[in-house]
Amino acid sequence: MAPFFIDNQTEATLAPFSGTLSRGTVYLYKVSDTYLLHRYVKTKDGKHYFRGDALYQYEIILKDDIIGEVIQMKLGSKETDMNSVVYQSRVRLFMCTKTMKSIIRRIVKGR
Repeated sequence: MAPFFIDNQTEATLAPFSGTLSRGTVYLYKVSDTYLLHRYVKTKDGKHYFRGDALYQYEIILKDDIIGEVIQMKLGSKETDMNSVVYQSRVRLFMCTKTMKSIIRRIVKGR
């Protein structure tokens, strides 16, 4: 989940899943005996799409597999509330640039 979460350095505080998905929010879910923290991207045709910040491929997840959502993270001595305006702005900017990179990659590869 880099650049926002650094493996073995970032501590995440979780809240139980409320049943409502919010775009850009990071959720904990289970897939094939593996627990993952990934960001919710969209729902299409009743399927919920998640992906890690450093990944370009989506994972399709059922709501029943979602365990909780990240409400706060701590990296070193810095704590960040996931609902803060600054954090949400950084996430939106990151997601927009990632979308643009994806489009450019398709154009360059000719797909």
